[in-house]
Amino acid sequence: MYKLNAQEVASTFQESVDGIATDLIRSHALKFSQEIESLSSPLFRWLEFRLRYVDPSPRRTVFSDNFPVSQLPVKAQEGLSQLIRVMEEGRDINPYQGRGLLKHDVSRELRGNRTDLLWADWGITHFHLDATPIPSDRYFSFPADYLAFCIVDAESVVFVDVLRHPNGDGFSDFSLLETVHRNWPAYMERFKLKGVLPGSRLSQSEIHSLREGGLSPFIVLGDSMYASPGMGITSASTPTKVTLIMNRLRETVDELSRFVSEGDGQVAKTLQGIDAGAPILSLCATERGLVVYDETSKVAFSLSKLPGMEEVCDLMVPSWAIEKLLANVSLNS
Repeated sequence: MYKLNAQEVASTFQESVDGIATDLIRSHALKFSQEIESLSSPLFRWLEFRLRYVDPSPRRTVFSDNFPVSQLPVKAQEGLSQLIRVMEEGRDINPYQGRGLLKHDVSRELRGNRTDLLWADWGITHFHLDATPIPSDRYFSFPADYLAFCIVDAESVVFVDVLRHPNGDGFSDFSLLETVHRNWPAYMERFKLKGVLPGSRLSQSEIHSLREGGLSPFIVLGDSMYASPGMGITSASTPTKVTLIMNRLRETVDELSRFVSEGDGQVAKTLQGIDAGAPILSLCATERGLVVYDETSKVAFSLSKLPGMEEVCDLMVPSWAIEKLLANVSLNS
């Protein structure tokens, strides 16, 4: 009988997670320069992309009182109509996010190119409004003169506004939050700071500079103060939400290692029954999703069926990521 050491299993599982993240980064051609050592975690890089990527799924569309947008050029209106149709039909809308989805790199020296600061700070995603058919040899749509600014969740896409493509601090346009507050006050109430008196409102150039410097200013709306709906920016100008989710994922993996190592647990009992020798365990991404794999017995245990592992499986290896990962492995084998 072989007794599993939970600490050793945890260390191996964490290494496995970073290895899977590295493979995912490569298979999706994500920029990962690793110029800053402290920001070069493969898991962090993968999760920044994973959280920005919109899973292909039908979503209902909701519009602010800025719609229909008046005097919108015909080309932009066609792009908007197409974008709405793609979203409602559940097709892939990520090509309309623009190349920053792949090219932003949390490990870069240049702070302003580590993430989408608008998404990280205010939770607003922008999409290019171009109806030109995307050629088969490219993934992203053509850059557009107008952008749709949206809040995306698992079931819906909220259209906040359509604006001419801004530059630099234009992505800190405070009118976007004013629209959100005016149309969905209950949503903004979640971020309201109780008992805090509002100060003066910052300009969009000041907000932009603070973001690039690693600060998320509080938001003044009316006579109240609000925290960032997107959870804000870390001191490294990376998304706070990615840090929090990464830490939670790693804690769950540690919990998994303890569960796997329990002598009376399902995994340990199965391996003892096979008695093929000392187990050599790791986490692997397979066509069945994320599994615990024993190199000695060649037995795999699917994690998708284990309670509490749903989030880890979804963050690490959603179905669309597995398909691309396995295809890339096949090409390189």
